[in-house]
Amino acid sequence: GTQGGGTQGGGTEHTHDMTKHEKQEPTCTAEGTITYWHCSGCQKDYLDPDGNTEAGDLTIPKLKHDMTEHEKQDPTCTAEGTVAYWHCSGCNKNYLDEEGNQEAGDLTIPKLDHDMTKHEKQDPTCTAEGTVAYWHCSGCNKNYLDEEGTTEAGDLTIEKLEHTPEEYIELQPTCDVPGKKYQRCSVCHTPLSGEEEISVLGHDWGDWVYNNDAKCEMDGTETKRCKRVGCVASETRTKEGSALQHDYDENGKCRRDGCGDTNGPKTPSSGGSISQGDKVIFGSYPQTEVQDSALKSTLTAQAGTLPTEQSAGKWTDYGYYYGTDNIGSEAVHSYMWYQDISYGGEKYRGVYFTSYRSYSTSDSSSASNSWQDDNGYDVGTVYWFRYEPIVWRVLEQKNDTALLTANIILDSQQYYHNISTRGSSKPIYPNNYAESDIRAWLKDTFYETAFDEYAKSFIETTEVDNSASSTQSSNNSYACENTQDKVFLLSYQDVLNPSYGFNWSDLTHDTARQLKSTDYAKSQGVWQSTDSRYRGNSWWWLRSPTLGSGNGAYTVGHEGGAYSSSGVNTTYGGVVPALRIKLSESSTPETPAGDPVWKDDHTVLFGCYPQTKVGGELKNKLTAQAGRLPTEDNSGKWTDYGYYIDGSVQSYMWYQDLSYGGEKYRGVYFTSYRPNSTTNSSSADNSCQDDNGYNINTVYWFRYEPIEWRVLEQKDGTALLMANIILDSQAYQNEYEYQQNDKYWQDGKYYTHSNGAPAGTYANNYKYSTIRSWLRDTFYETAFDEYAKSFIETTEVENSASSTQSSSNPYACENTQDKVFLLSYRDVLNASYGFSSSYSSYDTARQLKSTDYAKSQGVYVDNSGSYAGNGWWWLRSPDDYNNGNANYVNYGGYANDHLHYVHIAFGGVVPALRIKL
Repeated sequence: GTQGGGTQGGGTEHTHDMTKHEKQEPTCTAEGTITYWHCSGCQKDYLDPDGNTEAGDLTIPKLKHDMTEHEKQDPTCTAEGTVAYWHCSGCNKNYLDEEGNQEAGDLTIPKLDHDMTKHEKQDPTCTAEGTVAYWHCSGCNKNYLDEEGTTEAGDLTIEKLEHTPEEYIELQPTCDVPGKKYQRCSVCHTPLSGEEEISVLGHDWGDWVYNNDAKCEMDGTETKRCKRVGCVASETRTKEGSALQHDYDENGKCRRDGCGDTNGPKTPSSGGSISQGDKVIFGSYPQTEVQDSALKSTLTAQAGTLPTEQSAGKWTDYGYYYGTDNIGSEAVHSYMWYQDISYGGEKYRGVYFTSYRSYSTSDSSSASNSWQDDNGYDVGTVYWFRYEPIVWRVLEQKNDTALLTANIILDSQQYYHNISTRGSSKPIYPNNYAESDIRAWLKDTFYETAFDEYAKSFIETTEVDNSASSTQSSNNSYACENTQDKVFLLSYQDVLNPSYGFNWSDLTHDTARQLKSTDYAKSQGVWQSTDSRYRGNSWWWLRSPTLGSGNGAYTVGHEGGAYSSSGVNTTYGGVVPALRIKLSESSTPETPAGDPVWKDDHTVLFGCYPQTKVGGELKNKLTAQAGRLPTEDNSGKWTDYGYYIDGSVQSYMWYQDLSYGGEKYRGVYFTSYRPNSTTNSSSADNSCQDDNGYNINTVYWFRYEPIEWRVLEQKDGTALLMANIILDSQAYQNEYEYQQNDKYWQDGKYYTHSNGAPAGTYANNYKYSTIRSWLRDTFYETAFDEYAKSFIETTEVENSASSTQSSSNPYACENTQDKVFLLSYRDVLNASYGFSSSYSSYDTARQLKSTDYAKSQGVYVDNSGSYAGNGWWWLRSPDDYNNGNANYVNYGGYANDHLHYVHIAFGGVVPALRIKL
């Protein structure tokens, strides 16, 4: 449509086709326009809708920028920076200049690189946390898990570890001060618990050590000390039983410095005076139990296999009774054995039993029926007891003799084993002393055990009064005939005799009659009192029968009263032997050889030879006097025996004779064992010396004692004698085969033998034997002084075949002329000499024991039950079928006619000789 009318400026008028344009406000980046209308027809712009006023310039000038300045932001390692710029809030644009002429592009300045330092991993402990490995940028002061800084680290810490608990002893406890402890960490030592107390340790005591301060009659002391380092605690007490006891000399005076006691037991051979009430040492018997465990083990090992009912081995059966046999009589059972062993210069007895010894011979065996277990001795255990001198009390001195009784109970035996009366026309009651077991035991067992041959020479044969009056009753119907005894029991009358030192009243608890028992007696089952007044005392047998019964015998009670009695088959009564000994010097055998001394038992004391071993202080004094011990290179004062080993003489065994205290002694010392054969090497297994209790590198001493000879024959004013004991040990011939020819080959030459034996002389030729030359040159010169030699006849010694076991013996030699010789085979079968005429008889007259000295030389000693202690001994007769064998008598008394080779060195030597009467 047309707005208005007409034309302007005289032209043709038309209608405007107007479009209104609203005003456009200017901005800081664009000009604005005013409000105007635009005609599409004329293509003109007008200020009014009618087109009245044509518009000129429509623009409205641009506005000015509203600038805000932004300072330059430097970049960091964690953030980009920006350049300096202006920001117009109007156009919201950025400009590099304040006028807005240069629009800014990218404002950013790139981030910087991190300035990294690496931090290694720190392991945690129980007191501090650890850290992981990381990198730290000094620029941004941040931590990263990687060197490039791409992964920022979070918490770097590693948790602390747990504590490791341990017990910590803050203060060690001592013997008497408590300690302190607590739980702590073994790593950091941080306490983890409160403090606790540790109990005191108590002293770690060592063994009691003897202080060597005992005196003769006063126990010494022993001290134990704490073994803990730093502790000086100690305790001292009396060492019970450590009193030294008096070391009495032969005259009863104590040798110990500062003592001077003169009330000791005397030795009968001392020559000193012996009076009633004195004590005398005489003989020996097992008494004190060995307590040293090492010694007990050694002795038990040496004793060998333990005995059984089937095999006693080296042990001897006591032959004790218990229970009854199948016909109701008391019976001997094999259940208790003993064995004697010499070791380290002393003698010991071992005791072993597998059942208990019952109260009486008729009781069964059990602990309840025996005192052995009450005394501390039990089945299945080996006990050892030391042989010790017996101390005797002198009851009476009369006619150069002394009546002695043991001062202690030495053993335990029954009076008789059966309560039945024997015989009919003349009954023998069980309490008949003459026929009693206890008398037989004293004669056959105690006498042979307690006394060597020298000691026996002092013991008188006593007429023992067994009359009714000895029982304190004139009409005792059980009294028996008197007996002739070496050893006996006291009578009822004896123990009431004031002159013997006893109280006259049998009711009095007499201390002189109160006796204790040895350990050995306790092992045999002796009874002991437990009464506090008489503790340890035992009752003991008298020989006197009771009045009212044939089954009882009088006893001395444990309290010292003499009014008691006991059944004869009681086994737990004590044995107190009595005997009478000679005291006068004229009746005492002299050590030097002299006139032959004829004894009542038809034996002769003549000459002397080392026999009984001595010990104790005497041994020490003799060894000191002997001086330096011999060696193979230098024998010094000692004489080499010249014994063989491996077929040749070697220097390993020596002797030395000394005089001391008016007596003569021989010392023996050897550094190798003497072999059983001259051709054997030396070892303990090849020798009997160690079996006899003699060992290398030890000095042993033997007393020269009178030789006891048995009289075989008296004829034409002479007597043929043989030694009553084995005196030495020698080989018959030192070299076994050397006499087959009179020469031997060595180093390309022939040598003639020194003994001058002709060609064809056999090894068992007596004339040229080394045992004959030993008897002639060694024994004869040792055993007899010149005066004694004047009694010895030169004897034509028969060596013909008829003197041997065969009249055609090819090895018999010519007769010899000898002072001393061996018996022949025919001699020991000669009934007129007192021997059995049978060679196979185990003849007791041919059974011989050996001296201690012979044992030291290695003589064989049998250990079997029946012949224990016996040895075998050479005869001069050669065997009839072997030129290397000679005859001998074995330990059972059997006259063997062969078997032993002549070079065997452990055969016994039993010299024979003829003396003028």
